[in-house]
Amino acid sequence: MLKQAWYDKATICGVVVTYFPDGSVVENVHSLLSQVGRVFVIDNGTQGPNAQYLKSLSRLSGVVVWCNDNNLGIAAALNIGVKWASTNDYQWVVTMDQDSRVTRNMLQLMFEAYTMYPDKDRVAIIAPRYRDQTRNLLITFADKPFRNEIYGEILTTMTSGNLIKLTIFSHVGLYNEDLFIDLVDTEFCLRCGKKGYVVLECESAVLDHNLGYPTHHKVLWKKVTVGNYPPIRRYYMARNRVWLYRHYVTSHPRWIAMDIVNSVRENVGVLLFEQDRRKKMLAMLRGVYHGIIGKLGPIKPQI
Repeated sequence: MLKQAWYDKATICGVVVTYFPDGSVVENVHSLLSQVGRVFVIDNGTQGPNAQYLKSLSRLSGVVVWCNDNNLGIAAALNIGVKWASTNDYQWVVTMDQDSRVTRNMLQLMFEAYTMYPDKDRVAIIAPRYRDQTRNLLITFADKPFRNEIYGEILTTMTSGNLIKLTIFSHVGLYNEDLFIDLVDTEFCLRCGKKGYVVLECESAVLDHNLGYPTHHKVLWKKVTVGNYPPIRRYYMARNRVWLYRHYVTSHPRWIAMDIVNSVRENVGVLLFEQDRRKKMLAMLRGVYHGIIGKLGPIKPQI
């Protein structure tokens, strides 16, 4: 039996960031509309045939579309959405990617987890679990089983599906626009943790999500999945990862150690199975260098 306490969809603004979306974005936003008061779509410079889907979204009742002239990055787009929601007197935002779809009662289940948590003032984010639609696999960010069946505390999560109190941003700041794209969500979670806040993962809430363009391979007895991201994304991942290590080594050394292991495994998969390996390795090396010297912001897509 779902609890009604705390959940009032009129207090929630859906914030969806788009970048050359396909037709699925219309269905994804439509599914979100049933669980929030309004959806604010921020587009990062979509042009050509894909722009027709933004026009379709603008015709939906309860949807506002904001179009940037060019790609400002995921962090800047999220900040536009957060500011808009705050100006329009919402209390919560739920941040979404264009290729994610909420499942039935997802936000209500997340509010139920929030209701059960004993120290609500410490909660910055409530997150769902993620269903990788390519493998029909449920993904959790917990490193150990939860003590109960409602929620568990996690350190980081991805952007899509996050339910965030708007008051949190006044305490920890907005998303870091210098990172531009990739690990923006991770940095925000680590910053919340450094300030004494917690991220909750709701056991029963599920978000359908697509992760890049994954392919699956077998090495001996193990299955390996690679994301097949382009070189420029590999650059941002490497650069921002190194930057995070430098800035959170004292507050989150365990997370850094685990992430180094995971990133090594990921990069081995890139070398073994992905195309354009040379370009991607050069992009990653450049990213590592820029992360060390602290060179952030967007770069020209020359790699």
